[in-house]
Amino acid sequence: MLAENFIDCFVPAILYLLQNKIKLAVNDCASDTEVLSNYFKKLCEEAGFPMKVAWVEGDGVTEVANKLIDKGEKFESLMHEKALEELKLEPLCAQACVGGLGIAEALRHDLIECASYVCGGYFSGFKDMLKQIKNLNVGFPIAEFHADGSRVIIKENNGGIIIVGSVSSQLLYQIQGPLYCGSDVVAHLEGIKIEQVGEYRVRIIGFKGPSTNHQHRWNEDQIRESLDAANIAKFSLLKFHVNVTSPLDARNQDAATVDFRVFAQSRDRELLRRGNPRGFFRLSMVTFLKLVHGASLGNDMPQAEGTIDSSSARRRRHSGLWAGLRHCGFDDVRFYNSLTQAEIHSGKTSKLGMHVWNKQGIVGCGVLIDFVSYDQKNGTKYDTASFYAITLPKLEDHVWSNSY
Repeated sequence: MLAENFIDCFVPAILYLLQNKIKLAVNDCASDTEVLSNYFKKLCEEAGFPMKVAWVEGDGVTEVANKLIDKGEKFESLMHEKALEELKLEPLCAQACVGGLGIAEALRHDLIECASYVCGGYFSGFKDMLKQIKNLNVGFPIAEFHADGSRVIIKENNGGIIIVGSVSSQLLYQIQGPLYCGSDVVAHLEGIKIEQVGEYRVRIIGFKGPSTNHQHRWNEDQIRESLDAANIAKFSLLKFHVNVTSPLDARNQDAATVDFRVFAQSRDRELLRRGNPRGFFRLSMVTFLKLVHGASLGNDMPQAEGTIDSSSARRRRHSGLWAGLRHCGFDDVRFYNSLTQAEIHSGKTSKLGMHVWNKQGIVGCGVLIDFVSYDQKNGTKYDTASFYAITLPKLEDHVWSNSY
């Protein structure tokens, strides 16, 4: 899926792509690639620098997937260890990565496909990188191709790493075995050699064939470094939180996952605007491919921008804890019930909480529903530590049967 903020960063780069004769390949799975190619061609023309834009199509396999489901294919989730039928979800579409030859012609190298991975992002030796302060300014790799078929992976700045270990890790991440099978091309990897040929330089030869507790600190350091001191000074609050912990030998992906959140407040609206290439959201997001191994993004992107409301409207409303910190007055940054930041930091306030509802009532845009009693009534059993979908029909049945 094409990231919306890619467009915000693409337009300023058009001139540099043209001047340096750079070929740019974009992974926009699940998008209409032809429509996108026409759109990006138009952006180049509007900028005064028309360029050739091509696309690869044919990844829509929804019809094939539905036929397999009808024949009994279970499509078991690797994350939840449950079949599609157990999840009670109706597939909207199915995509498959295709066009390997065309992509290979554009990129001609898979070790740099995941950007900062080969420079130390997601690298298992991250503790050593922390000791050497190599987790900052990790950067992106460059692949040199030579006439003898060898290639050298390099980088330009002094952050991150390019070593045999990081290159080997990225290669192992990409392959399934001695044969690297793409959709329409296979690379033979027997006999390849990876060697250090200089600082930030690793050479690979021999390709054959046709054409979690230190993790949050790693990411926090990167985000702070990318924001720089001038931007950090504009925040009235910038906190990094790690919610829950992962047990040893977790039984599935859900149990092995912890939640890492960044909470930011600022009176500078532009700093928090998601479309700003130099704003909080974008500068935080560019660290994603530089993270420690195993990190993945949450899907609730709108929370990255937050909400600013007029204080005169919000202070007259009453709120409990959950919604009370999502809205604030712009002029003096007061929250629901006229709560101030100083009161929040003091830890002694009682202006927010469920007891306020009991005394004064609540004005809100949602209703609390007791879904546990509904499941108990209908004999539904589920593991609270695993994925469980509350479908719309179930929700409507519970609401109408209890006269909410």
